[in-house]
Amino acid sequence: MKCAVCGLEMIVYQVTEDGPVYVCRNKRCPDFDKRLRKEAEETPPEEETGD
Repeated sequence: MKCAVCGLEMIVYQVTEDGPVYVCRNKRCPDFDKRLRKEAEETPPEEETGD
């Protein structure tokens, strides 16, 4: 299934009794699902090891 706005392939966010829930994964798309951004922000940034 492709996004109606940007044309990128959509992903399954979750499966419910009514069927799968598809969301757009393109961060630049106006239909980008905010739930995907929240998961990415919760990941702590990697620490740099300096010399």
